[in-house]
Amino acid sequence: MTDEPIIPKLSLADAYALSKLVRKLRKKTEVRDIANSILAEQPVSLGHAEQVLRNELASASLGRWKECEVAALLLPDVATDAAGRKLAGKALWKVLAENSNVRTTPGFWKWSCCCLLAVPVHFIFWVILSVVAYKDVRVNRVRAAAAKALGRMKEARAVPELARAAREHLEEIQGLVSVNIRKAAAEALPGAVSGLTPEHYGGFEPEDLKAICALIRRDQSPEMLATVLDALDVIGDGRCADSVGRFKWGKLSGQLESRAQEVHEMLLARRKAEQLAATLLRPAANPEAPSEILLRPAMGVSDVDPLLLLRPAEPNEETQEQRSNSNE
Repeated sequence: MTDEPIIPKLSLADAYALSKLVRKLRKKTEVRDIANSILAEQPVSLGHAEQVLRNELASASLGRWKECEVAALLLPDVATDAAGRKLAGKALWKVLAENSNVRTTPGFWKWSCCCLLAVPVHFIFWVILSVVAYKDVRVNRVRAAAAKALGRMKEARAVPELARAAREHLEEIQGLVSVNIRKAAAEALPGAVSGLTPEHYGGFEPEDLKAICALIRRDQSPEMLATVLDALDVIGDGRCADSVGRFKWGKLSGQLESRAQEVHEMLLARRKAEQLAATLLRPAANPEAPSEILLRPAMGVSDVDPLLLLRPAEPNEETQEQRSNSNE
């Protein structure tokens, strides 16, 4: 990453979202300085800015969730070279994958427990709900910003984690107020899928492919289902064929049905190829007595008769034989 000052270019939507977030920051920080410089179209040292933003995400806490959200929004714009984008994608993916990366301090939970002991019993449920919602909203706002950034970067490695985030359920404690993260992940998934290449085939774990196939549901939009098919077309293996095959695509658009049939046939072909590759070479028929077809020395022969061995003829013997032939 070069340290030469450069002016990053933001889209109008990103610049508007960034300006709203910067106004909410309570104190002057390096993250705020970088954001203000970019909004003012002033040159920024990309190497220093990327390091500051990645460190902010790595040391995220509940009290600095706004700075983390700004860092996630800016990181794709300051990471321009291949090495920088790889590190930025890893930092954003970690924020999206690990809910505990943005966490409350021990003092916050001690204060919450004291409040629970001081209130009547029938208010305990509402207090717990408020505490979880307070933490979860902020965690998922940072995760939503990270998901959007991964989609803008076309980060192919984040496809499975975006798929998991796109199907978080409301009844889960960590997903109590996760509507925003599900929406952000669903919007970012097509961008990440567009970064997949044939070189990524075989590079994902079975659990990752299972998470992608789990998005094939009746309550998903046709756009989401088309994105899933595009992902499986590139990285899906034979284990994904059943998920595509048993879904009733006929109730959707004809174009999506034909696309699903095409992907299903391709997955079946990959399954067959995988089974053939896993099959060991073996003889066409098993002999009844394998020992009889093996070469082995003759039994019962102790010594070798030297007269039976091939040897060159001696000169005297050859001369006598020629003389006897001439006399005849």
